[in-house]
Amino acid sequence: MIPEGFRFSTEQRAKEREKFDEGVRVKQKEKERELEEERAAKAVEDERGIKEMRRRAVPKANSIPEWYARMPKKKAG
Repeated sequence: MIPEGFRFSTEQRAKEREKFDEGVRVKQKEKERELEEERAAKAVEDERGIKEMRRRAVPKANSIPEWYARMPKKKAG
């Protein structure tokens, strides 16, 4: 009776692990891309909001009434 040779499955396991790791990397890159798109969209929306707030917040200059221009000046004292 001759014993059957022992086979290590490390090579097969290493190949399977490499495939798994590649799948994880692909999913991680996809998730990072989606997060970057969300950040970019949020930045654009924030910029629009800031522009709108600035547009509304900028006070408009009013002309000085004539009667105010003719008032006597206060003396620095």
